[in-house]
Amino acid sequence: MTTANIGVRNSNTILPYAAATKETKWIRVTDASHITITGTGFTSSTIRGAYIKASADSNNVWSLEFNVDVTKAAGTGARTSATLTFASPYAVVFRNLTQFFQAVSAFDDSTALAITAEANPNASTVSIAHASSDIAQYSLSGRCILESEPTWAAANMEGALPVDVYIPPASASVAGIVDTSAQSFAGNKTFNDGVKLDDAEGQSTLGYYKTLEHTTTFTTNGTSPTPSGSLTLKLARVGRVVTMQVPTISVSNSGTGTPRIVSASTVLPDTGFRPTTAAAAMVITNDNGGYTNGVYGICIVNNDGTIEIYRNVNNDFFTTSTACGAFQFTLSWCV
Repeated sequence: MTTANIGVRNSNTILPYAAATKETKWIRVTDASHITITGTGFTSSTIRGAYIKASADSNNVWSLEFNVDVTKAAGTGARTSATLTFASPYAVVFRNLTQFFQAVSAFDDSTALAITAEANPNASTVSIAHASSDIAQYSLSGRCILESEPTWAAANMEGALPVDVYIPPASASVAGIVDTSAQSFAGNKTFNDGVKLDDAEGQSTLGYYKTLEHTTTFTTNGTSPTPSGSLTLKLARVGRVVTMQVPTISVSNSGTGTPRIVSASTVLPDTGFRPTTAAAAMVITNDNGGYTNGVYGICIVNNDGTIEIYRNVNNDFFTTSTACGAFQFTLSWCV
């Protein structure tokens, strides 16, 4: 049996569930092999009556309560000691209590002679001792602390507690259960695998979400951006879809060679954001420093994470010797 930190509602009072105790029913044991008496000078034992019950307190400390009456068949030799054993399927392990043994009440209901008995630590036995060798009939009773819950306790637990168990629905301010109604939750929740979301064709698993901000440089023919400094790209990946926002780019241009705007080689250091194949989108470009002749150019994100921007959709190069660039744009692709 285990306990949970849930609410128990009784007479409109909320109590911790751990405050409720647990106990089994009284079990009548009739099989002589389940509770035995052994010792020198005895050949067999017979149970005249035996009842046992296990219970646990609010700290989950288990104990065994028992009333046993057994008779031994006499053999030869002195009969001044015996051992009571709780055997399978009603085996138990008595707790080892430092400095003292757990006493068991014992008497002989035919002669009323003095008998002492104690539970043996880390064992399922009770030791019995007496001065007279004539004793062959024992009545024993006691309540002793156990090491743990007996294996037979769960199957014999009382069917109901005298309280109603109540767990409230979870909300942004109350811990509780998740039900089928609309609910709000507070705090960060970690899902190790994914979350299934309904769509038109059934359910899809959302198994990846991550954001990234990366600062990099763009150049033409090795020229640093104007004004000087770096640009910060903002990316978000949801599932397999990546969306990237690029701020306005303005780069000095020598007007010679094959000038196009290119990123540093480390523009997308996280490989989880790079496209499987090159992705492209149209952007508004500038080829004269003032964006007065802005035309639709093209931006390409390569699968190695680098970015290239061309003056127009024909992949033409920038031509003027003043400045070139592109307005802020957003680009999406799949990984």
